[in-house]
Amino acid sequence: MLMWYRESFRASVYAVGLGLGYISVLFILVAVAPLPSLAGSEERTPSHLYVDPQRGRDREQRSGSAGKPFQTISFAISVIPEDVPNSITIHLMAGHYRTTGGHGMPENHLVLRRRTAPGKYILLKGEGDGKTKDKPVILDWVGTHMVTTFEGRWRIDNVQLGTRNKKQREGFVAEGSRSLLDLVDVRIRTASHSGSGIHAKRAGRVHLYGTIELNEDLHEKCEDKETFCRIMATDHGRVKFMQTKGASLSIGNGGLGASY
Repeated sequence: MLMWYRESFRASVYAVGLGLGYISVLFILVAVAPLPSLAGSEERTPSHLYVDPQRGRDREQRSGSAGKPFQTISFAISVIPEDVPNSITIHLMAGHYRTTGGHGMPENHLVLRRRTAPGKYILLKGEGDGKTKDKPVILDWVGTHMVTTFEGRWRIDNVQLGTRNKKQREGFVAEGSRSLLDLVDVRIRTASHSGSGIHAKRAGRVHLYGTIELNEDLHEKCEDKETFCRIMATDHGRVKFMQTKGASLSIGNGGLGASY
């Protein structure tokens, strides 16, 4: 594990180098772009949206409030502008989310892409009673790639990803130097011979907080070989625990890996 962490640290150094190049280009673009558009988007951007797979409806007339929630995650994301000046929380009510909704993305692949301001993020927060209790939040669409962050800072808290369906091969992915994915108290149950539950690639970054579980129920018994679920960093990607206390990692059938 120590060797993997050192390799990941080297990857993060390269990612910073790439990031500096991106910032210099971005500065030039901002210098010539009109500023009022960002201020206008701040006025239109909600701070809280609610999604309920049972009683929600995906309609433009709905506000996405606690009293009038949307039905799918992709519809909630679709009302958020491309430029996000303030942090936003999308509250996910308890239940099985068997589709992303297919608004601006595939129904079986949650694509996360927004330009978040420095220090700001979009939070997908599970509001169930907890992963080990009666009413969890389970993201359970059937797709080879389940969640990919391409741009902006996204934070996912208190959810279970997958139910080990044989078509749920890859879990959370952060791809590209513009992507940062925070995972907080998540459980991952994917199924493959060599796939990743968490994967940072092409200078993407994943920060881990709290309790992270990958097929944790297979510690004592693992009869099916197609239950592998690992943490992987490739092409200068970085996966890092951000807490020094109160954090834990449980991998039932999997491992840690890095390559360049």
